[in-house]
Amino acid sequence: MDADTAYCLNTLILGALLGLIPAAIAHSKGKDFFVWWLFGAALFIVALPAAILAKPDVVALEKRQLQQGDVIKCPYCAEIVKKEARVCRYCGRELNMPPFQKEERDENEQSLGCLLMVAIFANDFSRTMVVSGFEWLIQ
Repeated sequence: MDADTAYCLNTLILGALLGLIPAAIAHSKGKDFFVWWLFGAALFIVALPAAILAKPDVVALEKRQLQQGDVIKCPYCAEIVKKEARVCRYCGRELNMPPFQKEERDENEQSLGCLLMVAIFANDFSRTMVVSGFEWLIQ
């Protein structure tokens, strides 16, 4: 490999690595990472201030938060609140039980139902054993 090829290769690698900086900044503001990486790799000196001055894409950030599952949208005011919240911090209304707590409650109710059924059958089994025991004693 001659010096010119090595220089071009090093320049491309450096550009690709420097392009990660504006891409990461823009991605944190809800922008497309790949597009900003290309922009940053090609024109780093322009892409960095553009990424810093870019306004956040609120809709994309909300969508990303909802997909991560850490937050829910208030059904009354449509603001983003934490999943564990019982009251919306924006409108003050009480939120419904989050889905993960509802699932836990359903599992507990199913376990309780199973235990109840076992107790009923065990009671019937015990009653059967006692009755058959009495029958054996009577004979």
